Amino acid sequence: MRQPLTTRMMSTILFERSKDARGIACDVWYRVITSDVSMRVAVTSRAFLTYTK
Repeated sequence: MRQPLTTRMMSTILFERSKDARGIACDVWYRVITSDVSMRVAVTSRAFLTYTK
């Protein structure tokens, strides 16, 4: 059974991928979809990407 993506995991993923915005987007969206996380996480990560470009 898959555990939901926590805030800490999210920030870790974003931190590891911070050099490649496209990599973040793909990885985040993939994890959001496969983990059944609420869309709020996707929106938040998208806003984060906008500020880190």
